[in-house]
Parts: sequence; structure tokens; C-alpha cells
Amino acid sequence: MKVKRSLTLAVVVVMLLLLDTAVLGAAVSQDQIIQIIKERSAIARSIPDQAYKAALDSMKGTKPLKRLIEMAIKVKNFEELANTPVPTNFNDVNEFRKFKEIIKDKLNPLNWLLDIVTPKWISFISDTKEVFSAVRADILEKAFKESLYQKYKASRDLGNDMDTAYDEQTQTGGISIIRSSEEYKNLSEKQAHDLLKRAMEERYRAEKYAEFILELRANKNKYIADILRLYSDDINTLVETAKKLAEQTMINLTGSWTVTDSAGRFNGTMTLNHIDFTTVIGSMQTPGGKIDVYGTIGEKDIELQFHFHSESVINQYLQYPELSKYVASKGGTLATIVLKIADSVDSFSGTLYPWYVVFNDSEGSLVVKDIVYGTPEQSGTPRSISIARR
Repeated sequence: MKVKRSLTLAVVVVMLLLLDTAVLGAAVSQDQIIQIIKERSAIARSIPDQAYKAALDSMKGTKPLKRLIEMAIKVKNFEELANTPVPTNFNDVNEFRKFKEIIKDKLNPLNWLLDIVTPKWISFISDTKEVFSAVRADILEKAFKESLYQKYKASRDLGNDMDTAYDEQTQTGGISIIRSSEEYKNLSEKQAHDLLKRAMEERYRAEKYAEFILELRANKNKYIADILRLYSDDINTLVETAKKLAEQTMINLTGSWTVTDSAGRFNGTMTLNHIDFTTVIGSMQTPGGKIDVYGTIGEKDIELQFHFHSESVINQYLQYPELSKYVASKGGTLATIVLKIADSVDSFSGTLYPWYVVFNDSEGSLVVKDIVYGTPEQSGTPRSISIARR
């Protein structure tokens, strides 16, 4: 009987964990989690997104995934808070009220911030919600004197509490305005003072809240790093899992390749080396010289960029020395190959997007109008090309 009860309890716990993860997961996407981690780690950036997604899929129903989702929600909430517009003039009634409405909505989920903010803000975060529940009636705006508020603020900044900072003797004019209104005519003098005092404290808290937001904004990277530090074990679990999956599934282009152009103009031997899971660098040797190569590996294709820098390499294709010299003097040009990823890891086929030059020499002098890089968006006439491992 005890065994059966324990099993039932275990099932309930697992179901709750799965349910919580599903609910939390609805608030953030895999891409958001991946972006947060990759933005702050060079090692994490070297791992492809598809490996992270596979790793996150493999972690479904686990505590580390639940904590990663929780982390992403905190970072999202923090960034929204740090980017909150701050009034330039708190004496402007409309600016003040608009700001108050915005931040009242942001006060509820802030308890987790106590783990990372400096001590001076801890009690402030805890106490502000109650203050902002005060009603700021139009009559209070008329009773509110800026010069008297500044004295109140200076006293509060010295560490005095509300009662000490508020000077009843100087507020007689404001109290008369409040008690002359139809809404507050039956208030006692003490009640009127309490109302005006709360209005001053609300303004004071709003200004401090603005300071708080500006501090978060100025130290955004530090605070986000502090949030992530609370989840370092979970992040490491994800990164290591993704790294292993990337190693198992990566397309390894390191080595020598024979490049075959369908037009026969861009043939040669290419050597590539990986600098991370999805990035390669290298060069292609042609009769006219070396062409630098930079490549990236995506989920469905490989993109290789060929950088033509030297005059001799460029002239190999233009057969026009003066024009080739001009193109080289402008930094050279570029062609792109996009190869489809299929079943073979030793040969790939795709499309070459060649470069071209627009010029005119019909009147005896060379006039270059444009050097058009070869890219999938704009190029000379695309044609088929293939590479095969040597």
C-alpha cells in the first residue's frame, strides 16, 4: 500500500512539473532562450541554433528546462522594466499620471529582483506598491506646491520618514484648497494633511522609481549577468548538451575540395578549415592566384563567399588589365556559392552567383559605373556549380 501511494505521489509530481513547464513555456520561445545565452558567451555562440533546439527538446519535463524558462521570463521582464519611458518633468501632471499607470502594472512581478539589486532598492521595491495605490485627485494637484514638495524631498533624501519630512505648518494653503472642495469638505484637518502627505510621498516614490529604472538601464549588462548567474548550472547543462549534439550532427567541411563550375570558368582546388561548428575559412587556388573563402553552414544549405582581392586573380576572369587594376584598387569583389545539404557529406551541388562590372570604354577612356558583388540578391547570371572532397 505504501509503495502504491509513493508511486501515485511521484506521478502527480511529474505531472505538475510538466504542467508548470508548459505554462511557463507559453511565455517564452526556444529562440528567446537561445538568444539570451548566445549574446553573453562566445563559446555558446559557436554552437548552431538547431543543436540548442534539439537539446531543449531533449530536456522537456526536466527541472533545468523549467529554470531556463524562468530565467528567460526574468530577463524579458527586466528588459521591459529597464526600457520603461521615464518622465522628463514630474511637475507635469499628465506625465506623472502616465508614468504612474505604467509602473503600477510593473510592480507585481518584481520580488525576484531582490536577488540582484543593490540593498538601497530592496525596501523601496517592497514598499512602493502600497504607496502607488493612493488616488491622485485633481484637487490634490491644485493643493500641491512644488516648492514645498522640494523641501519634503530633500528631507526624505536625508533619511527622514514621511511624518518627519512633511511640515504641517507650511501646508495650510494646500489644506484649505482640499477642504474647500465638494468631495473633501467633510475631512478633518488631520485627514486632509494625511491626503496631501500621501500625495507628496507618491510623487517622491515615482521619482525614485525613475532613478531605479535609469540605474537598471545604465547597468543593464551587469544585472542580466547577475540574473544568468543564478541559473549557471542550468545554462551549462544546455550548452554541454547542445555541444554534444552539434558534434554528432555537424557537417565537417575541413579538408580539400575540387570546385567544378558548369561554365568551366570558376574551377579550382579549395581548402577549408572550421573555426567553429558552423563557420569555415580557407582559400581557393586558381591559375591566376589565391581567392579567400569564408563560409557558413545553415540548417539546409552552405553559403561560401569568395573574395577576389588581387589584380591577377580578377584579370583571370576579366581579361582586361586596366579594368582589373581598377577593381582591385577598390577592394576587389565577391562571388557567392549556395550549396544544398543533402545525403552526402563528401559532395555538394548548388548555385554560383558571379560578380560583374559595369563600364564604358567606347570613347577611348575607361569609365567604371558599378562593381556588382555576386550575391543571391544581385549578381550576374546564376549557374550550377558543385564541390567534391578530394
